[in-house]
Amino acid sequence: MLASVLDEQHALWTVFCPQHGDTCELSRIAENVDSYAALQTEQSILFAYAGPAETPQIYTRSVDLRGVPTSAAHTPSTCWLPRGGMCGAPTLARLGRRVVLAARDGTDLAAVESPDLGHSWQPLHGAEPHVPRELVAQTRITPPQ
Repeated sequence: MLASVLDEQHALWTVFCPQHGDTCELSRIAENVDSYAALQTEQSILFAYAGPAETPQIYTRSVDLRGVPTSAAHTPSTCWLPRGGMCGAPTLARLGRRVVLAARDGTDLAAVESPDLGHSWQPLHGAEPHVPRELVAQTRITPPQ
């Protein structure tokens, strides 16, 4: 059995207990975690996690089915301070063969996708690119003549 635990010191762990074993194995995934999401794939579990309001950047990391990390922490997209972009509580979902990572950006949604189970990230296919509000306010659209 494999479980994930966020402890009182804000460390994210996996706990693996073999079916016929007497002891469980702990693996630390990350420290300074305030929120996280997990998604099981065929051979691994992908974690997305973020720190508290002062450090809300979202990171991803994969573990094998025994909870042992198989990758270093990865930054899928930028978080700007004050808040904007890929910040805060993450959400992971499977969309066909793609993995989608999303987070709230004010009243909007920031989202990226991975075609390779979290090894690389790119803008969400078929969605309008996210443009910061500051740039939208400065952009003038000229109607076609």
